[in-house]
Amino acid sequence: MKANKLILFAVLSLSITHIQNAISAESQMSFSLSEICKAGLSTIYDRDIDIMQSTEISNNISRIRYIRNQDGKLFSYLCRKESTNRLSFFDENLPNARWYGADLSEPQIFFSTANNVLTIRDVVNGETLKTYIFSRNDFIDKKETSKDEMDKINIWLDEYITNSFNKTNAWDVKYIGVTQTMSSPVNTYMLNFDTTDKKLLSLKNADVDAFAFEQNISRISKWKNSFCTKEISDFMIKYSIDVLHSKISNNGELQFISTCYKGSY
Repeated sequence: MKANKLILFAVLSLSITHIQNAISAESQMSFSLSEICKAGLSTIYDRDIDIMQSTEISNNISRIRYIRNQDGKLFSYLCRKESTNRLSFFDENLPNARWYGADLSEPQIFFSTANNVLTIRDVVNGETLKTYIFSRNDFIDKKETSKDEMDKINIWLDEYITNSFNKTNAWDVKYIGVTQTMSSPVNTYMLNFDTTDKKLLSLKNADVDAFAFEQNISRISKWKNSFCTKEISDFMIKYSIDVLHSKISNNGELQFISTCYKGSY
């Protein structure tokens, strides 16, 4: 009889655990793996979610990429769901990378979801150092601007760049066009330029060469000071554009990204 009770207790315990895991998995469905990974990566590296692009590689692995505004450098990470509530990250930018957080002796990133709220916890030695809260609004997909409004934006930018910006600056750039990259929570557009002008080409190895890094930052600052004028600010206010990026490329290779903000010039 005692043995039967022990068996029954074990079965009940397994059933309860199974139910709890099922409930947890169902709750997490309100946030995709990519969204959870973006939130986790944002807490580790203090990067905005809105600059991140994601691709789900498998059921438990997602690739997250973003471009650092300061120097236009691309970063890429793999994010893996280690359990129903824990993440690990693999830095694809490093030659000898490993899964950070896979070893339980290391700092951990835990997550939980409830009532459309995603909670990320930064845990070290079993102690929660920081807690971050994300809502569904942090991951709202972009909505396309109407064709009529997009036409007006394109016409204004084309005229401004051709008749004002290009005539007052010595840079040799070709304006390619503009795309809306996000509408909520921050309405964001990306201007695309192509150039062969050496004054705008980024120096290599800026991540290890201090001189190259400073020169690249100087290029970004000069572009921003020249492009982010009162006219651009007024235009952004008129069309409710919060952020306007300038993406400078050379034959398809990114050189840098500079950013204008609404109301700032």
